[in-house]
This record gives sequence, structure tokens and C-alpha cells, in this order.
Amino acid sequence: MSIIYVDAEEPVASILRRRMFMVLGILLVVTAANVALFLAAHISQSLAYPLPRPAITLLTRSRLHAGQVVAFSAVGSQGRELRYLWSFGDGQTVQTTRAGMVTHVYPDSGRYTVTLTAVDPVNHQAQRSLTITILPPLPVAAFAVQRNPYQPLTMTFDASRSTGSDRRLYRWDFGDGETAITQDPITSYTYPHLGTFIVTLTVTDDAGQTARVSEPVQVLPPPPMGEINGDYLGTAGQPVMLYFAPDPLYTANQPGPLTYSWNFGDGQISTAGPKVIHIYAQAGAYQITLIVSDRYGQSSRFQTSLVVNQG
Repeated sequence: MSIIYVDAEEPVASILRRRMFMVLGILLVVTAANVALFLAAHISQSLAYPLPRPAITLLTRSRLHAGQVVAFSAVGSQGRELRYLWSFGDGQTVQTTRAGMVTHVYPDSGRYTVTLTAVDPVNHQAQRSLTITILPPLPVAAFAVQRNPYQPLTMTFDASRSTGSDRRLYRWDFGDGETAITQDPITSYTYPHLGTFIVTLTVTDDAGQTARVSEPVQVLPPPPMGEINGDYLGTAGQPVMLYFAPDPLYTANQPGPLTYSWNFGDGQISTAGPKVIHIYAQAGAYQITLIVSDRYGQSSRFQTSLVVNQG
């Protein structure tokens, strides 16, 4: 507590003024001391935490495509105890406390500005940015093959499973020296002879990006076609005749012999040929199965039913 000595004849107003000036003086001294302390603390913090200097690096060196992983790094950034705020330019952000790799997948093509903000514990901030171009997704080449059973040399190729931009070109190499370029994913080609050919499809999108796939395609006659004919009713102990009736168009296009395997449904089998005679010992209903194979390893299964009456 401070004590103020007064003259008995001094006016009260003068006393109050002196008292006020004394208080203001004390306040000024205190305020100046606080300012000095604040400045000292700020200078100390600035010396302890220099302004950040972020560094941003694109790690993915190949062409950048939508739907693929793109990698970035903040390695080389300068500062203490930094937080890294990444903004990828498509509305997506991420925060890390390490300067290592971060990844992002852009769903759409376009140009994007990637911004890295480095922040230290005293809220010093600095930014670096780079602009990248994301190309459309790489196309994918794929095709299926369909055969015409009555035109074995004609194959239909369907590239509808290929992906990429809406506008695509399809270049076909049919493996026998002939090629074709189409805008329609479906095309047909007639080979000069039977055999195995390496067919290559190259898909090009409207950005000039390409994808390629090659598949072996066997140009073969169709598998055996026809049906089982003959007796559908029989008598126990009496011969029953069965035969394979091939499709006439199949016969016209089928080079080479066929093999036959009959299963009469009573535990007996035969490989005698397209026409067989069999005797059932007991009456009953039997299911007959015939497997017909060609020299290319293709097989077809045919079935029919036979009722055998008691003799």
C-alpha cells in the first residue's frame, strides 16, 4: 500500500490529480514490462520455429490416368513439428504429420491444382502448389469369339467388353496376314482354311491411348450335331436298332471321321459306330446316351429314352 502525505491546506482536487498520475505511472511501467515480455516471447518463438518452407513432389512418373493411384511427397520441406494439409484440387483433402508419401485417386480426367500447406505449432503457415493433368482412364482390350456352326470358317469377333472412352477404334489382326479397322465392336471374318490363329485386338480411344490383347483362336468345324434315331419301343430278348442321324449341314462341313460311344442304360456300352443293335435282357425303361467325338477333340452328348416290354 502506498502512503500519500498531504498538506492540510492543499486542495482535494490537487491531491486526486497527484494520485491519478501516480496510478497511471505504475500502469505504464507494468504495460511496458508486459510488452517487453511479449516481444521477447515472440522473438523466442520465432527463433525456435522459423517460417515453414514446404516442398511438394509428384512421385508418379508415368502418365497420370483417372482411376489410378497418384503419389505425392512433402519430403524436403523445412520447418519444425510441421503438419501437412493436402488439397488435391478435386474437393478432397487429407492431413498428415509426416512428410512421406500420400496418394490420391482422381475419378475424372482434367487439370487439377494440388496445394500443400505446412503449419507449425505456433501457426506459422506456408503453401506450395503444382498443377497436374489427369488423362482419361486407359482403355482395356477384350474380345469374345462366336462360331457359326454352318459356316465353320467364318468367325464373329465381339469387342463389346472393351472399355475406354465412348469413341473407340478397333484394329483387328486376324493372324493370317489380314487386318481390319472398325468403329463397331463386332465384326466377322472368314478364314481361308481351318487352323489355329493368333488374333490381336488393339483398342484406341479418342485421347490416342491404346490397349492390346492377343488370343489364340481355333477355327474348327462345329462339334457334332444330330440326334439319336431308331426304335423307341422294344421287347426283352429281341434286338433293338439305334443309330445316330447327323445334321445334314454338319455333315457337309465335317472333315474326317467321328467316334461313337453308346451307353444303353443297362450297364452295357458299345463303340461299334453310328449304328448299333442291342438286346435288353429285362423289360423296363432305359435312358440311352451317345457321345460323338471328332478328330479335334470336340464332343457332343445325345440322349433318348427306350421302353422295353416283357417278351
